[in-house]
Amino acid sequence: FSDNYGESFKEIFNFDYNNSIDIWGNREYNKLFVQLKDTLYQLDTNNNLTFLAQSPFIQSLLDDNNDIIMTGSIINATPIIYYATKYQNSNRMILKYNDAKKEIAYMGEVETDMFMSNSFQVSKINPNLIWIGGVNCYYSTDGGLGWNMINSWTEYYKDVKNKLHADIPGINTFKIDNSSEYIFINTDGGTYLSKDNPSVYQNISLSGLNVSQYYSTYTYDGPLGQYVYAGAQDQGFQIGDISGNNTAELSQDISGDYGAIVSADGGTNVWSVYPGYLLYYTNLPLNKFSLGWNFEGRYEDRVWMPALAAIPGEPKKVVIAPGTANNTSKLIIVSYNGNKLVADELPFQFDTEDPYNDVSAIGISSVDTKLWYVATKQGNFYTSNDAGNTWTLTPNFKAPGYNYLHPTPIVTSNSNRNIVYVGGAGYNSPGVYVSKDAGKTFEALGENMPKAFFYDFDLNNDESAIFAATSVGPYIYIFGSNKWYPIIDNNTPDQIFWSVNYIPSTKTARFATYGRGIWDFKIDNLITNVETHQSPITNTMVDIYPNPAHDFVNIDLSKVNGKINSSRIFDIDGNLVLDLTNKITTNNQSLFKWDLNNDLGYKVRSGSYVLVSIINGLNYYSKINVIE
Repeated sequence: FSDNYGESFKEIFNFDYNNSIDIWGNREYNKLFVQLKDTLYQLDTNNNLTFLAQSPFIQSLLDDNNDIIMTGSIINATPIIYYATKYQNSNRMILKYNDAKKEIAYMGEVETDMFMSNSFQVSKINPNLIWIGGVNCYYSTDGGLGWNMINSWTEYYKDVKNKLHADIPGINTFKIDNSSEYIFINTDGGTYLSKDNPSVYQNISLSGLNVSQYYSTYTYDGPLGQYVYAGAQDQGFQIGDISGNNTAELSQDISGDYGAIVSADGGTNVWSVYPGYLLYYTNLPLNKFSLGWNFEGRYEDRVWMPALAAIPGEPKKVVIAPGTANNTSKLIIVSYNGNKLVADELPFQFDTEDPYNDVSAIGISSVDTKLWYVATKQGNFYTSNDAGNTWTLTPNFKAPGYNYLHPTPIVTSNSNRNIVYVGGAGYNSPGVYVSKDAGKTFEALGENMPKAFFYDFDLNNDESAIFAATSVGPYIYIFGSNKWYPIIDNNTPDQIFWSVNYIPSTKTARFATYGRGIWDFKIDNLITNVETHQSPITNTMVDIYPNPAHDFVNIDLSKVNGKINSSRIFDIDGNLVLDLTNKITTNNQSLFKWDLNNDLGYKVRSGSYVLVSIINGLNYYSKINVIE
């Protein structure tokens, strides 16, 4: 327990098993309820346990190691406690604790398992009204004796505003007064609200969105202003007006899961992909009329949201690889003929000799639109010089590993026909490679590359830098120094970065995260040669000595001319080792003696580390070498 708002905790019990334990409490009641296997206890403010009741129903289930989930409410100063106990066929047995009789009684059964431990709730005003959620959500008005499904998850797609999405990770109720309450049901597709009625809900997650689990972004920057399009998990294809400096709010236009977003005309004709379905908007951002094309093959055997590529100069066409009607891996060109979407298969079959050699990435050169590239799930890389009709395999090269959910990136130079970049899994081998001869040979791109999954990357307009969205955060590769650097400050979410696109007019790299929204990294001035700009001439110098370091290293910020926004030490994989920011801002300290221990107090290993200091909004990098 903690008596200082969670700053520290004290252990009060330690049990020798971890199944069938749960606790429940309420801020209106100063005792905690503790269920240990088949026995219910009450824990008082002195941390003393008092026996309340024992349940033969729970005891009969313990041999199967089934769990016990508690929930409750305090009504008229009386605790109302329910149990949802897992048993046969993944259903739940409902039990209720009677405080007057000090006994736990069997109530009934419900034909669902629980999606998560918070998928069980009791009304704050009605002791007989309870909810439980699995794939679908159920409620009971008689204390668990009988149950009603609110709606089947399949009904959501026909009535997004009023029908619950599939999967119920949490249910919450909030008392308004003694006779009224708000009911929130949280689904994988957003939150729903009801006032007092347990069966009727309204989706309140269709607009004002900015923290969905985003797979992709694309920015329209044209005569109608600036709009962002985003593909989200479960919360569909979203559109937001981002003119001005305020935080943008996106609206869900179409439900579902949407992956790659591409356009050949800057965001007017827009294509995106859903598992089993290709989405096409004919005239965004203001006209939201859309069409769709259903995949003909078993797309689930391939990349879940398949590879997609715009064809430069042909905005009403797109290339996609979802599998054919014969369940083969071929590229398909889908075209809008003014009335409907028409699909044409290209002849080359990538999985002729290997059934797992499915297309996982597609790239098309904007300099030579007949020059196409493909990577596969097996790491094979192919080049076509005739717009995808015939293909040549790159020998002695394995592309970075694929992602089963979403295509991996292939990015071509906008100025040099022969330059192409390919990315993906970079844990046991580099995550980004470059070819300077149109896909004939490849080499790893740069130094200090993080060991991470490179989900996406994009070039800036003069191709002096690459911005990368990775599994360990946002990164930049600077050609002038041939090195990768983390783009991290106090505002950077600690989350997977899944997508990035560069907007030349505002010098902005727009990153999408998997659960913490979309973030802009604006560039005032890109330092293309890091070493030059860290020399003493700049007068924003950070001194590191001794370097290499054996027992300690001094970090001297006293010569810095400007405001130090943050100062952190990272390892070469991009992991945070030590944060000095708080000491700088709190104590006005400018000289630090680092004892080579990380934030957890453990000595770091020999190797290279990077001190990233953000001064007046610009990043400055200092390398620290540690030797044993």
